[in-house]
Amino acid sequence: MFSLDRTLASLTRVTERPVDQIEFPNSISPRPMDSRNSFHPFLCPPPPLSPPAHIAAAPSLNPSLLPPSHTSLTSSPSSRVIRSCKPQTGRSIIHNELRPHVPAADRIFSWRTPFGSCHHAAVAQKLPAPLFESALMAVRGALAPNTKSTYGAGPLRFTQFCDKWGISEEDRMPADYALLCAFIGEFKGLQSGNTIHSWLSGLHSWHVMNHAPWHSDDDWVHLAHTSANKEGTSHKLAPRAPISIEHLSCLRRALNLSTPFHVAVWAVALTTFFGCRHLRETTLAVAMAFDPKYNILRSTKYVLFSITTYSMLPLLFSQNCFLCPA
Repeated sequence: MFSLDRTLASLTRVTERPVDQIEFPNSISPRPMDSRNSFHPFLCPPPPLSPPAHIAAAPSLNPSLLPPSHTSLTSSPSSRVIRSCKPQTGRSIIHNELRPHVPAADRIFSWRTPFGSCHHAAVAQKLPAPLFESALMAVRGALAPNTKSTYGAGPLRFTQFCDKWGISEEDRMPADYALLCAFIGEFKGLQSGNTIHSWLSGLHSWHVMNHAPWHSDDDWVHLAHTSANKEGTSHKLAPRAPISIEHLSCLRRALNLSTPFHVAVWAVALTTFFGCRHLRETTLAVAMAFDPKYNILRSTKYVLFSITTYSMLPLLFSQNCFLCPA
């Protein structure tokens, strides 16, 4: 289920005013209509997915060789163009040619260590260049775009940790069990166990992409991870109350379905509720993150139902309920 507590509380106070005069909560409020942020998945066609002409015309594109100022692409040919930006506070690292300034989604592919560089050089000697690039693209295509961005935090935090303590480049990959335990110990109690687990998953993927041994099965690492879970409980968010039919009824009374934006909000609410989806699966945090492979369009012809919701359909149809998504 998804949470709209603050959304519902605010929408119940909405009066019958033009949509451009209504103050919506941040989670569903329309963006300012300018050239930088005017896309809405229900009201506008998706942005072009093809790369710029100067990139499409390039003979080859190896993310590991791109200088920091260049545009970096995700591994899938149909993915959107992602541009690297200035690192946020607390996410910068010491400049190193092995780790260029690239978007988070490209870190596990573009960041190198002496071990990874030697491995790639050895494979490149065995295969022709087109086959080598094809092999890399095949491996990179296994991860979804959101997974790549999430996993990018692992190499970042691990690199910051190693820079802080002066760990040599040769010792960073493959990371032995003692270094992994020290990395966990650095953040246990300061971050939740799930956050540390996510960082380790990204670090694991970074090792996999460089074909480096991974030592997380060591007993020390298991014990350190257990300790991090125990001491990180204070950072966990309290469980949120589920959304009920009464919440949807309240939301429906506050919406004017003659307004396109209100229709879009209602459609998202019903699809998320009856499909038992998370809001991140039916909405976009950033307009440029739209991908037709993962996000719902207005032209989408199917609706996903859970088993519990499917059992409710006869009741909804028989009573001609206004909540029926059909």
